[in-house]
Amino acid sequence: MTDLLILLGSIEGGGAERVAVSLANSLPTSISNELVIIHESKIKYNVNSPYILLSGKQISGLARLCKFPLVILRYILLLRKYNPKVSLSILPEDNVVNIISSLITGVHPIISFHGMPSNKNCHIFTQILKKISIFLLKITNTSAIAVSNGVKNELVILYGVNYQKIHVIHNPIDVIQINKLSLEEVKTEIFNHKVKTIITVGRLSSVKGQWHILRVFAELRRTIQCRLVLCGEGPELEYLMNLTIDLGVKEDVVFLGWSKNPYKYVARADLFVLSSLSEALPNVLVEAMAVGCPVVAANCSEGIEEILGFDNSCGFVTNKMTGIYHVADEPLDEGELSMLYFIQKILYNPDLRESMSRRCKERAQMFDLNRGIQKYTDMIDKINNLNRNFKKN
Repeated sequence: MTDLLILLGSIEGGGAERVAVSLANSLPTSISNELVIIHESKIKYNVNSPYILLSGKQISGLARLCKFPLVILRYILLLRKYNPKVSLSILPEDNVVNIISSLITGVHPIISFHGMPSNKNCHIFTQILKKISIFLLKITNTSAIAVSNGVKNELVILYGVNYQKIHVIHNPIDVIQINKLSLEEVKTEIFNHKVKTIITVGRLSSVKGQWHILRVFAELRRTIQCRLVLCGEGPELEYLMNLTIDLGVKEDVVFLGWSKNPYKYVARADLFVLSSLSEALPNVLVEAMAVGCPVVAANCSEGIEEILGFDNSCGFVTNKMTGIYHVADEPLDEGELSMLYFIQKILYNPDLRESMSRRCKERAQMFDLNRGIQKYTDMIDKINNLNRNFKKN
């Protein structure tokens, strides 16, 4: 018998996927586990042991919807084969598969919410799956993990989920490993001490709002010599590259693409900026803090202040980004002006930046991998004990 199956859509990339892989790699030997991947994809994270592939290559649209019952059937068979005590899922599709399959097999399901439940900046299929998983959570004996108090509050207040079903566990971050990787040599002249460098890391997609950073950067360049580095890939790449031309900043903006080790770049930057329209608990903020990089982050959820704290000692929280695609020559909106102000405040004050850097490293320890893994372990043990006592009675 296996103690735990971890169900994940793919390991192609993303913060939630990284958390799942960290769990599979780091849970204590007292909790035997198997990582189950629904869709075959390009592997971007190191998995220490072989994983189980549930389906074929990732598909989209109607074909994906038609294949959904087959995925559920295969997971039911897998649950019966391994007979785990608990089945943990990570993303909306995984959550629905997990609850339905576990109901049929009698396994206790734990589902996860790594994004804000109310966020509509995602595919319609994902929105539907989120609603289904929340409905099933309310009417079944399912437990849930929320990565921030903000996520839990939404589930309870907006959707009427029983608060006792929801456990808040911040994403565990391997601070020690991140700092080791940050020391890796950077074979580029991007990071020049004579030029202030601003960096952002994340998928280049509409929900991340990187065009706001580009517009702010264009205004910032009028008063300070600086460079902007974007680390990531995604559907907005072409739009963002064209925007750098329209804004006249092409020569000072660097698109690095996806990197297995973004930490070596973040550690050498003067400032990390997050412009997301919606986030639950963005890993990239903690990772930036772990290497001592101060942060300016858009106020896109309660999770931002859960990470940074409320005393502005690690960075600043700006007004919420509007998400409006402004043309290049339009003046900065309220959110962008707020971002510009806080970026200037840090870059113009070396002493402030230095004190923030020290405080960032200290606060990042709150999200260290060992603490997070222990919370997952405690939750799984608690559920196993409750189920054991229930069967005895």
